[in-house]
Amino acid sequence: MTLTVTVPEGQTVVATGRAEAPHSADGKSRFVFRAQQPTLAGTLAVGNFHKVSISEGAPVTFYLRGVRESAARASAGPVGDIITFFSDKFGPLESPALAVYDGLYYLFYNDTSQRGERYRIGASPAGPWAEADAFAPGWAHEVWRGPKGDDYTSFLTTYAVSISKLSWDTLYSPARPVVGEIHRSWLPLMSR
Repeated sequence: MTLTVTVPEGQTVVATGRAEAPHSADGKSRFVFRAQQPTLAGTLAVGNFHKVSISEGAPVTFYLRGVRESAARASAGPVGDIITFFSDKFGPLESPALAVYDGLYYLFYNDTSQRGERYRIGASPAGPWAEADAFAPGWAHEVWRGPKGDDYTSFLTTYAVSISKLSWDTLYSPARPVVGEIHRSWLPLMSR
């Protein structure tokens, strides 16, 4: 799959796939993303982001807006450790996303052998990690914090990209992630 996005110059595009170098002309920038395997379009964000790439341990890239670079640098070590730990133990994770809630790490990822999205909870990047639990419908979940501090998730379902507020069920210890009301954007079926 190839995704091409044209935006006003000065804006940054973050999307699913391997990014090519952006091309700028006539006050516009064109970003191209290529996926090696057939996939539905996943994440797409456009904004005035500050890109921070950190290559200590596993390489990690953050796109920041309104967050100090020091916060990204402080998170890079734990995020890199998590990627390395799970890749060594289970092989490369498919569509991983990480959230931190109440001092615990929540790692979301696809598990094709279980036919769905799973999550694990860890006290630290080094573990110990709880057994995997099933998570919400869909696959390729992204988890992010909105500008007002609320957590959200976006994910793919059949022919749709869905977005939902992510809540935490604190009746359980540790808290479990819960998907709220789902808003869908239907995708056209494309063939070649």
